[in-house]
Amino acid sequence: MMNHQEVENELRFLMQWRNNGISFIPGSPGVEMLNACSKMLLNASDKILNDPNINIGNLFKYGENQGDQEFRENLAHFLTDEYGDDVKSSNLMVTAGATQGLHAILTILCDKKTPVFIEDPTYFLASRMIKDDLQINTIPVQGDETGMIPECLEKALLSYKDQKQNVTCEPSSRFWAAVYLVPVFSNPTGWTYTEERCKKLVQVARKYNILLIAEDVYNLIYFQDACPPKRLLSYDLATDADYTGGNVLSNGTFSKIFAPSVRLGWIEGPAKLLCPIYESFLTWSGGSFNHYMAKVMSQLLSSGALKEHTEWLRASYKKRLAALCDTLDELKPTDWQYHRPKGGFFVWVTFPEHLSALEFLRFARERYDVTFLPGICCSPTLGSKNSARLAFSSLNEDAIVSGLKKLILAYENFTKSCVDRVDVFQCIC
Repeated sequence: MMNHQEVENELRFLMQWRNNGISFIPGSPGVEMLNACSKMLLNASDKILNDPNINIGNLFKYGENQGDQEFRENLAHFLTDEYGDDVKSSNLMVTAGATQGLHAILTILCDKKTPVFIEDPTYFLASRMIKDDLQINTIPVQGDETGMIPECLEKALLSYKDQKQNVTCEPSSRFWAAVYLVPVFSNPTGWTYTEERCKKLVQVARKYNILLIAEDVYNLIYFQDACPPKRLLSYDLATDADYTGGNVLSNGTFSKIFAPSVRLGWIEGPAKLLCPIYESFLTWSGGSFNHYMAKVMSQLLSSGALKEHTEWLRASYKKRLAALCDTLDELKPTDWQYHRPKGGFFVWVTFPEHLSALEFLRFARERYDVTFLPGICCSPTLGSKNSARLAFSSLNEDAIVSGLKKLILAYENFTKSCVDRVDVFQCIC
């Protein structure tokens, strides 16, 4: 049986592993997508820096704590159009990306005594950042293909309260509990929460006065319908009779729809939740978390260049997903199961219950130079042992088909070579 340290060691090795093989691990934009950003950034920067009416003081100083007003207005227009839902500039603040946004939310609206309830499986680096870097207690909650189960969350909340006699649900400057989740095109599974599931989670959050942190980083990478699925925040309506100022924050980023290196993102939420962040000493000291890049991105937003780029990305990623899923449909072994997502970067594959995906990964890596992320690396309870996350975003269609064919061949030889090995075929209670 694997323990947490062994999984951590394997994960670190995977993150550092480099060779000429094909990897389905990176959940990042492909090189072709990033190449398109170069000219866009050059043109936007040139327009800003060569503007005869440029205000150097405004451009190169710290910037407004909440973020540049013009940028937030342009971003609000862009998101309103993309989401098909009204987004107000006053409900947005600038961050240096989703990771920094999550860090700011947890350190300012929560504290080290605040438990964070997480999905299982979940985004593997966020859960480790919360637990190991911030030293915050993480508590996994059972879910299914429609998201975290509200009844299980409520049961976990009550169990925690019973264990900690001094816990109170009364409103205060910091939340006594928080939930971290990826409700749209989830990392790692690609699944999306249903409307009913979102509504029930908001009801639980209001009932127990807890914070829901929605990592909304894949929402705009959708392949069906005119708009993406509704974000969790849109169910926390101020018009509801039991609304108390808001219990949901949406954490967004340009890393998936533009380039990770620009280090730019946003948090969307009501004033009750946003004000403590942008009025904190953290922002008083540093100002806007990425003021200059916000000015550059504002140009791309106002000119329509980012909208055009995002539409091209969706078409490109849709082809990559089709290459992966069509190949799976044609060639996958009969004992593989998977769900074709409607957006995002990932496909979640489930192998036979008795098979260790981690052992299969080692075999495929060593003999076929192809890798994937084992499900156990995404599970805080070391579950999902027989599952794998396949990321298709960073590979072109030819590499996806070639890599998947290698992976299927590796699987066939792996299962033949280890029928009698008890360390590979395990019982899962």
